[in-house]
Amino acid sequence: MLEFVRSLKTEEQQKIESKAWQASLDLERKRNDVYRRLANSLFSHSAQVGF
Repeated sequence: MLEFVRSLKTEEQQKIESKAWQASLDLERKRNDVYRRLANSLFSHSAQVGF
């Protein structure tokens, strides 16, 4: 069934969906990097003040 649905999509629709998915993955990577840096910063600050 999935293959049938995919065959109905135009190549342009597939490109748009692929770009949207890639943008979503890129945003997730950036968000994870921000959270990682924040956690590292908080950990470093906690170590400096003796927590």
